[in-house]
Amino acid sequence: MSSEDPEITNILKIRGERNASEDKGESKIYVKKLARAILTVISKHGEARLKAVGAPSVNNAVKSFIIARSMAEPRGMELLCSAEFDVADFGGQEKTAIMFTVFPDEYEEEEEKE
Repeated sequence: MSSEDPEITNILKIRGERNASEDKGESKIYVKKLARAILTVISKHGEARLKAVGAPSVNNAVKSFIIARSMAEPRGMELLCSAEFDVADFGGQEKTAIMFTVFPDEYEEEEEKE
């Protein structure tokens, strides 16, 4: 499965810190924007997939999921997350990636309807 496939529109590629001196405020803004993007993708596609390569990217993905989860709660939506290994291609060089899938808890929504 390639992220270059035009049919795959629910994958967000997560970036990490560019260097150790990156402004902490800029990093917080990025993570909050990412959390809003997760909610937007979920509303359009039913789930969002976050592809992260490297520890800083994984860190940002986890933080953005936590923030998205707290943003979704007032809307009555409970978000869940699963993770699996994937492969990312960087100019012909393959690297191990972690693919997070964020999705609403369908069980909780069914309980509320009853």
